[in-house]
Amino acid sequence: MLLYLLRHGDALESGDDDASRPLSPLGEEQAMAAANTLIALHLYVEIILSSPLVRAKQTAECIRTVLRNPPHSVTEYLTPGTHERQLFRQLSECGRQSALLVGHEPHLREFTSLLISGSRHSRVEVRKGTMLCLETSIPVGSGSGGLKWMLTSEQMKRLVGIS
Repeated sequence: MLLYLLRHGDALESGDDDASRPLSPLGEEQAMAAANTLIALHLYVEIILSSPLVRAKQTAECIRTVLRNPPHSVTEYLTPGTHERQLFRQLSECGRQSALLVGHEPHLREFTSLLISGSRHSRVEVRKGTMLCLETSIPVGSGSGGLKWMLTSEQMKRLVGIS
């Protein structure tokens, strides 16, 4: 299974509730760069899963529109603080060969670490707008995957010609 992990784009700092913070204009640009990178690299996304937090849902919806509407599902298992095993199970049972996961730090870093090394202690920095490609066997589990590539938002912008 191919997993594309994307940290949501930059968000506005306003608001009382962290969960309701929307994307900033920069965050919208980062989401567009990620979507256009998937197209430029001829990568197929069968399903998009996102955290229920507004900035992650907005990032996912922006990409979904550009990719011509693959199914999008909100999952609580991409929310920081949830255990990665729940997400492993959901991915194993989804019946797809590729998925885009839109989430947050430190959850994406810990998920990546567990998937590639079986440990939470790997040092993988996932900045806002960064996308990783992981390949994993099914069932998805600790130590079952490998990192294929990682692109920062700045690298994706250069790749697709966004200045």
